[in-house]
Amino acid sequence: MPGDDDSLVERARSFFRLIRENGQLAAIQERYSEPGNDLDRVGMFQFMKQVRERLPPLIPLFQEVAAAYDLDWRLLAAIGYQESHWDPKAISSTGVHGLMMLTQAAADDLGISDRQDTEASVLGGARYFLRNKRRIPTEITEPDRTWMALAAYNMGMGHLEDVRVITQKRGEDPDSWDYVRNNLELLTQESWYRDTRYGYARDFETRQFVDNVRDYYEMLVWMDTREHPLLVAGL
Repeated sequence: MPGDDDSLVERARSFFRLIRENGQLAAIQERYSEPGNDLDRVGMFQFMKQVRERLPPLIPLFQEVAAAYDLDWRLLAAIGYQESHWDPKAISSTGVHGLMMLTQAAADDLGISDRQDTEASVLGGARYFLRNKRRIPTEITEPDRTWMALAAYNMGMGHLEDVRVITQKRGEDPDSWDYVRNNLELLTQESWYRDTRYGYARDFETRQFVDNVRDYYEMLVWMDTREHPLLVAGL
């Protein structure tokens, strides 16, 4: 409920002061200079609100699953927030369900019978992310490997490979996420996608997905490394 408590806003301001001073904010602004790609004040307030209200009881589950699959729990949590705002009962208009928003086909393939079961959804999301990451060519190193795996999580490995082929045809580095990200829009142009294996794809969704997950991940890392009270409240 609205009130006089502005502690979340003050924490957000403290976060921005820190990243402004250490140069991270400038890097983020440069990376997301395209209109519509910045995490605005409303988005930040909503994120901090859900960090307080929904995330704490989920942290042990994210940590347990991440440890089992050698992943960073904060990355899993960032994916979960981007997908559902940490709502285990979320359902999209396209029929994806649960905290990690698994499609029915992905759930069936992963052996997940109830997509709205919180533990099953997080397990499924972790396994699906890792499946894509393992298919990324071995010559692609971190952090590009993770960003491309996130893109594949969202758009599918086939479309990602199409963009990498396009990137190479343009004389650019197909192993660099920055180049691949900039060429995603070509999957909306018939002159380019008609010669690809998997055809048209909506580029803006994947760019937004990866950009947002990166932002949320960086914020969770910042909070976690400082033992932020919002992250330990539910433990």
